[in-house]
Amino acid sequence: MKWKWQVPELARAIAAERNRCHQNHASMHAMGGDLDDAAIVGVCGEMYVARMLGLPYTWAASALQVAGDGGVDFSVPLIGRPKPLTLDVKTARTPKWLFIPRDKIERGAEALVLCKYTDEAGPTFVGWDWRSVMRKMGIIHVKKSNTYNYARPAEMLFKFPALLELLARREQFMKFDYDGFRI
Repeated sequence: MKWKWQVPELARAIAAERNRCHQNHASMHAMGGDLDDAAIVGVCGEMYVARMLGLPYTWAASALQVAGDGGVDFSVPLIGRPKPLTLDVKTARTPKWLFIPRDKIERGAEALVLCKYTDEAGPTFVGWDWRSVMRKMGIIHVKKSNTYNYARPAEMLFKFPALLELLARREQFMKFDYDGFRI
């Protein structure tokens, strides 16, 4: 029997609530799929990154604010750094590019993390890069969603060990399970 990924019920609940909170936002679009699926995929990616990096992920951390999360999923205090490092997780079923909408390039997290999602395996890490690097990338028009995005090919992104090395300077290291409870 082949093992198959199961979407955590918490992910389904957060995705449904997130869609409810943001249903009238102009920015609510799926890059080529239905909104419910896109929300579940996105939440699973955030939960995966939290687990892999030992970061808390709770209802409060999942950006259920009506105004959205401002492009920041995680804020990580680092030793010797005046401001926390901020991360935004992007998850897609076919992550060939890391996209940042043209109108959102000037605000949001410093570091952008790209994950891949499959129904069989769930989320996996693809790569990451700095928002400052993304500002220098070309703009691509995605016809399916009619959006213009700064785009960087996935194969050009930093790999997971580089992010772990950066986060090794964390002020506090804690391990959490998928429900955001400290282990």
